[in-house]
Amino acid sequence: MSRSTVSRRCQKLAEHGLLRPVGDGVYILTDRGEGYLDGKISTYENEPDRVPQSDDENDGVSSPSSPESP
Repeated sequence: MSRSTVSRRCQKLAEHGLLRPVGDGVYILTDRGEGYLDGKISTYENEPDRVPQSDDENDGVSSPSSPESP
């Protein structure tokens, strides 16, 4: 794959918030990018960012939208 192809693809991923350019052709993965790789967010425009978790996948950590237990 050519350098220009990689650069173009990284730029596109950065436009969608999955990578952040730090200079000289170097990019870092953003939290949104991590979420995408973990399957927690979708890049489709008609779908929400967060994928609902079942109770067994939650590992006891409450989500911001769920009420906290006393």
